Amino acid sequence: MKQLLTDFQHSFDDVLIVPSFSDVASRKDVYPGTKFLWNKLSIPVISSNMDTVTGSDMVEAMSDYGALGCLHRFCSIDENVRMFKARNKPPYAMVSVGIGAKELERTEALRDAGANIFVLDVAHGASMVAVEQAQKIYDMIAGCGAELVVGNFATGRSIKDFRHHSGDVAKAYKVGIGGGSMCQTRVVTGCGLPTLSSILSCAHQDVQIIADGGIRTSGDIAKALAAGASMVMLGNMLAGTDETPGEVEVHVVRKDGYKRVLTEQEWREIRSYRCIPEYKVLGMYKKYRGSASQESYEAQRKVSDWRTAEGVSTLVPHKGPVSGVLQQIEAGLRSAMSYVGASTLSEFKSKSELAIVTTNSAAESKPHGKME
Repeated sequence: MKQLLTDFQHSFDDVLIVPSFSDVASRKDVYPGTKFLWNKLSIPVISSNMDTVTGSDMVEAMSDYGALGCLHRFCSIDENVRMFKARNKPPYAMVSVGIGAKELERTEALRDAGANIFVLDVAHGASMVAVEQAQKIYDMIAGCGAELVVGNFATGRSIKDFRHHSGDVAKAYKVGIGGGSMCQTRVVTGCGLPTLSSILSCAHQDVQIIADGGIRTSGDIAKALAAGASMVMLGNMLAGTDETPGEVEVHVVRKDGYKRVLTEQEWREIRSYRCIPEYKVLGMYKKYRGSASQESYEAQRKVSDWRTAEGVSTLVPHKGPVSGVLQQIEAGLRSAMSYVGASTLSEFKSKSELAIVTTNSAAESKPHGKME
């Protein structure tokens, strides 16, 4: 039997950042901003390139907050270009492309539209097909001053192998396999690593690292950055906000028990008829699905006998403007920085110490005084 990789076994809940003596007087005195490639950002956050997370509205909202949005690619090339051009002003934006000749056409069209940060979005970046596509994309965009990001990777060794074959075509790498909230790769294939372990393994490369998957809270973001990530990519935490693609579903029940799912427009019409007492709102939701889910595969026309879905679909509660979520993330990160006495993110990374905790300690970390 092959030796187990015992160094790679810790997820976010398995560690805590150790508080240390701090001379930070107030959380408002710290600066959680960073520089990613040439972009100066207020917070180190990228919205995920999922078709239920990032369209043109999300890109603009992320830019308004000083974060980054990464447009999804699960549409026609013409629609992708329209999404990119639909911005009211030139915000920070990333675009994603995939494998194959059609995706090179997408790259060319987005390059001509002005895109300058391309993400080669592959389930397993440590592969020759990804190397070959990355080299072709680099040849297409390098002359325009654009940069390439490649993902996803599980270990530093896999990034090193990729760079051995491809050269330095990529300036940043997305890290994390199987940790996304809508991903079931680890269940279906048995492959993957805890995202925190992947960050710790990959952070020693002399490139910027984007932590992608498994992040559920601002505390997880702090741990990812403490472990060496330059940025975090979020899907679940931003899903269900106003700026995500798709309509809000209003789930209601009538007095007689009849349940209905309404659009916002239908709900407004019912309210205008003064029928509100007849209905009770059970919840307001938006769709959220993995890019490798059966529903997404059908939309992409990627259903085949040799492929199985490695993602799922669900509904998430409607959360309102994404700015509210980003503000909570920023506040949590500012607080984490104050606990280790860091005024900047670079100080935070250098001063942070991660301690492994037991299962009982992980349970103690969560609120546990509330009556059931």
